[in-house]
Amino acid sequence: MNTIPKQRNNAVLIFMINLIFFGLLFSCAPDESFENIAEVTIQIQIPESDNLKSAASVTTIRKVIIRVTAGGKILDKQELNITGNTARGVLSVTKGEKRTFTVEAMDENDIIQWLGSTTRDINDDLTIDIEMEPVLPEVSNLQAAVAENAVNISWSQNSDNDFGRYVLYRSLSEDEPGDSLFSTSVAGETEFRDNFVSEGQSYFYTLLVFDTEGLTATSNVIQVDVPVTYLLPVNLVVVSTDSTRVVLSWSKNNEPDFAGYELQRSSEETTGEIIFSTSVATDTTYTDNDVTEGNTYFYTCLVTDTAGYSTNSNQVQVDIPLIPPTPSILEAAYDGYVYLSWSENPDSDFSSYEVFRSEVEDESGESIFSGTDVSTTEFVDENVVAGGIYYYTVVVYDLDRLSSKSNAVEITIPRIPPTPVTLTYDFSSNSELPNLFWTPNTDSDFARYELYRLLSGNDTWERIYSTADISETFYLDESVEAGNTYSYKLIVFDTEELSAESNTVQLEISAPGMVYLEGFQEGDYAYLYWKESSDSDFLRYDLYRSQSQNFLGEIVYTSYRSSDTQFHDQGVSEGNTYYYTVVVYYTNGFYAESNEIKVILDANPPSPVELTGEYQIVDSLLMIGLRWSENNDLNFDRYELYRSGTDKDIGTIIFSTNKITNTYFEDTNIKYNSIYFYTIVVYDKSGLSATSNIVRVLTP
Repeated sequence: MNTIPKQRNNAVLIFMINLIFFGLLFSCAPDESFENIAEVTIQIQIPESDNLKSAASVTTIRKVIIRVTAGGKILDKQELNITGNTARGVLSVTKGEKRTFTVEAMDENDIIQWLGSTTRDINDDLTIDIEMEPVLPEVSNLQAAVAENAVNISWSQNSDNDFGRYVLYRSLSEDEPGDSLFSTSVAGETEFRDNFVSEGQSYFYTLLVFDTEGLTATSNVIQVDVPVTYLLPVNLVVVSTDSTRVVLSWSKNNEPDFAGYELQRSSEETTGEIIFSTSVATDTTYTDNDVTEGNTYFYTCLVTDTAGYSTNSNQVQVDIPLIPPTPSILEAAYDGYVYLSWSENPDSDFSSYEVFRSEVEDESGESIFSGTDVSTTEFVDENVVAGGIYYYTVVVYDLDRLSSKSNAVEITIPRIPPTPVTLTYDFSSNSELPNLFWTPNTDSDFARYELYRLLSGNDTWERIYSTADISETFYLDESVEAGNTYSYKLIVFDTEELSAESNTVQLEISAPGMVYLEGFQEGDYAYLYWKESSDSDFLRYDLYRSQSQNFLGEIVYTSYRSSDTQFHDQGVSEGNTYYYTVVVYYTNGFYAESNEIKVILDANPPSPVELTGEYQIVDSLLMIGLRWSENNDLNFDRYELYRSGTDKDIGTIIFSTNKITNTYFEDTNIKYNSIYFYTIVVYDKSGLSATSNIVRVLTP
C-alpha cells in the first residue's frame, strides 16, 4: 500500500484549513465571495514617440501604475508588466457598477508623462484596453501692465518637473498668435518688458509653456491698450532783446519719439504764425530779426512727436523798446592834465554830448563840457588837484531827449613819489648767505628804506629789514634755507608816505640734491627703488611710509650706503594704499626730500590647490583618502574641505585646518555604493578665497 509522504500530508492539511477559513469568511461576507470577484485583464498600448512627440525628445516609459476605485475607495493598485510597447496585468476587482480604472505611465524620473482612465460596470471577467493621453504642461496665468511707453508682462511660474521653456507671443489681433517676443528655459524667469510698442495701439499677448517632450500649454490672452503719451513741454525763455531782434531759447526735448519744434509768434495772446521749425532736437535757439521798435510780441514753442501729437510750451511776451542813443566809450589819461576822449555817436538823431565830473563814485557830479558837434570827441580838464580822485562820464542825447551814459572812468591825480634805487646782490664767503646792496636815495624828503623778500611758491612778500638811515645801503640775509629760491625788492618811502619800488632780484640758495622715488606692488609687498645720490657729502637715506598723503609717517628703512637704492616693504597689507618718500641727509646738515609716490596694494586671492582622492578599505573600514597640494602664499590662513552628494553645489564643510602643511584627510563617514564630490577652499588672512578642482569618488 502506498503512503502519502509527510510533506504532502502537511500540504493537504494546510489546504483544508485555508478552505475552511475562506468558506467561513465568504459565508459571513457574501458580497466579497469568490463568486463576487472578477478577474480584469488590463492591456495598455504604450504610445510611441511618432504618435505625438518627436522621436529625438520622447522619454522612455519605465513604469505603468493602474488603480481601481469605486465610491472614493481604492479597490486595487498594482504596477503592470511592460513588454515592448505593451503594459499588461490582471486585477481582482469586486463586481459592481462604476469601477474606475486609472493608468499612469512614468519615465525614469517618476514623472507622469501619460494618463488614461475608463469607467466600467464589472459583471464578469473581461479584458480592458485603456488609451492614454499625454500630460500637458501646467498652464501659466498671464498678466500685463503699461509703464512708461512699454508693457511689463509677468506670469505664474511653472512647477512641472519636466519643464522645458516659455515662449511669449505678441499680436495685433486676438485671433492670431503673432510673433515670438521672448523665450527662456529658466522656470524662474517670469517677467518680460516689451519696449517696442506704439502709442494708441492695442496688443494681444499669449504665453506657451513647453515641457521637455515638446508638449505645450497655452495661457490666457491678455489685451493691452497703450495710451497716447504726449511729449513733455519745453521751457521757452528770452535770451536777449533790443530794438531790432529777439533771441529765444528753449529746453532740449530728450524723448525718443521726438519729431520737431515749431516756434510761433503772434501780436496777441493767441497762436500765431510759424516763424521757425526744425526736426533736430539740439536746435534750441532762434533769433527773430523781423521785429519793430515799440511793438509787443507773444512767442510759443510747440514740440511734436513721431505720432503727430504736439505740446505747447509756456508763452513769453516781449516788448520791443524805444531806442536810446548809442552810448559812447570813454577813455581818460593823466599827463599833467586829464585828457578825455570818447567814441563818436553813429546815430542819425544825435543832439549833443555832455561831460560830467564827480569826486564821489556813482554820482553824476558837475557838467564840465557840452557840445553839439558829433565829431568833437575830446576834452582836456585842467582844473584838477594833485592827490584828488575824479570820476568822469559822457552823456549822449538824441533829438527826443533820450540819453545814454558812457562807462565811468576813474582818474587819480598822483603825488610825486621818491626816486627809486637799484638793488644788487652777491654771496658771502661761505657761498650760502646773500648780501643785498642798493644805490643811496638822494631825495630831501627821504623817510626810510624797507627790504622785502618773497619765497618762491608763496604769494606774500615779507619785510625783513627797515632803516631810516639814508646811508645804510647793505643787508646780509642770514635767515635763508638751503634749496630755496628767493626774490628781493627795496621800497623807498618819503615823508608823505609815498613810495617807490626798486628792481626785483632773484637768487637760489644751493641745496643737496634730491633723488627720484619709484615703486609698485610686487606680490604681497611694495617694491621701492630710487637713483643713487651722487653728492660727495652724502650721509644716509631714510625711507618713510604713511597711509596719509603729504605726511611722512614712519621710517621703514635706513641706509648709510649711497648704493642701497631699493627696498621690499613687507610690513604692508593687501587692499591698502601707502605713500612713500625718501629723505637724503648730508654731512653739512642739509637734507632733501624726494617726490612722494602712492602704491596701491590690490587684494589678490590665494593660489588654488590641486585635490585628489580615492576610496580605501583598511581593516574592513571604508574610507576616502583626500590629498591636496600645499599652498605657498605668505598670507595663508586655512584650508576648508567640503563634501557634497552632487556636483551642483559645494556641500558642507567636513574638515578645516590653519596648518599650511596639513594636506591630507581621511573621510570615514561614508557609505558603500555611493558617489561623493569633494572641494578644497583656501582662505588668506584678508578673507579672500580660492576653490580647488572637484573630485568625484564612487565607493564600491
